[in-house]
Amino acid sequence: SQQLRKIQAKLMQSEKLAGIGLLARSVAHELGNPLSIMSATLQHVRDTLLNAGNQPLTEAIEIILDSANQMHEILRGLSEFPGPRRPHFEWMDLRYVLSQVLNFICREAERRDIEIHQEFEDDLPRCQIKTGEVKQLFLNLCKNAIEAMLNGGKLYVKMGVTSLGEGEEGVRTEISDTGVGISETEMRFIFRPLYSTKPGGTGLGLSFCRRVVEEHGGEIAVKSRPGGGTSFIVALPVRQGEMEP
Repeated sequence: SQQLRKIQAKLMQSEKLAGIGLLARSVAHELGNPLSIMSATLQHVRDTLLNAGNQPLTEAIEIILDSANQMHEILRGLSEFPGPRRPHFEWMDLRYVLSQVLNFICREAERRDIEIHQEFEDDLPRCQIKTGEVKQLFLNLCKNAIEAMLNGGKLYVKMGVTSLGEGEEGVRTEISDTGVGISETEMRFIFRPLYSTKPGGTGLGLSFCRRVVEEHGGEIAVKSRPGGGTSFIVALPVRQGEMEP
């Protein structure tokens, strides 16, 4: 009967979810152990360098530790699959988040002969964000910009106050490059999962960016032309409506 088929379909779906959940938890467990060892070792190296007065290398290790902590958060999410994940929004200064990303990519930019120009407005409001996800969003956009400049160039990063729908206050971030640009055909597909213009690319970076922006109730747009560089514009609202500053 039709009712029996529906019950069988639900049971199959439950079995699939249980199987995926078991796999996700196994992966989280297997990766979590070596990651914890790496983090502990890095902390020891950081403390040793700090005692020796080596501040530049200490700051570099802090960046690696921060990335390791983000990986721990991802693995924690896998270990809880398929249970619902509650959003963890916190008040943050987006200038600080983006500055961390720029510090992380500056050596790669220098190696590729790329100049970074940043322009942040003063007295920007803090925003309610999932910090790890927004940091990854900015990192994806900056890395894409760097990879689009094959023979050097300039990376422009701007941040200022904007308004979203119905006059809602937000912060606007624009990340622009002087790279190869994006064709009109590619522009129609760049936010689709698994679509990539780069050899060996996963096609997950920009789809992740759009998901994060939409999850925050924001907006993302792109302006580009072949040979004329590309600009990604992200606008995030100041508040999510469930927290007080």
